[in-house]
Amino acid sequence: MKNPVKDLNRNSLWESCILSSVAHAIMVAHYPEIAHERSWDGVNYNRQDSQGGRGTITFHSDYCVAAFRSESSIRYSMSRFKEAQNYLRGAPSNIIHLAQTDAFQYLLEEKGSRIVPSITTAFWIIENKYHSTDSYDLMYQHGGYLLENELLDIQEAFDALTEEYEMTKDQSSLLRSIF
Repeated sequence: MKNPVKDLNRNSLWESCILSSVAHAIMVAHYPEIAHERSWDGVNYNRQDSQGGRGTITFHSDYCVAAFRSESSIRYSMSRFKEAQNYLRGAPSNIIHLAQTDAFQYLLEEKGSRIVPSITTAFWIIENKYHSTDSYDLMYQHGGYLLENELLDIQEAFDALTEEYEMTKDQSSLLRSIF
């Protein structure tokens, strides 16, 4: 599997999320049942599928943090016992704070009598460098797959979205003109 995070930085990820959102908005008119799969809440980009995968990227002007939960991941049952913050081991305090106040808030679950974030992988970008406690393959396997298109460079993402949504020539042109 190609590792697209080698040249990934905050701005390229932001642009790919915007592109993906615009493509999604165009196609929701034809496929309203997918409306829940992508959304924005302020600086939080949310992704989910209908198979138990959810993720949020929280963008700050200089950095970002992403957290994911995949119910099909073996880590999901383990995540009930593993603290979400462990996936940010080695991250600076500003990243941990952003994850706790924003990204983790979209991945809350009840554990006994407590409500806590339940995640299966995470990454952050600071000083335009990608970081994770997981290898790229593990991050992708345990929830990062939700960002398959968003992790591509812009032209590759455009092509992948056009193919994924089976866009007509007019829809593809509209995407290009809006973006």
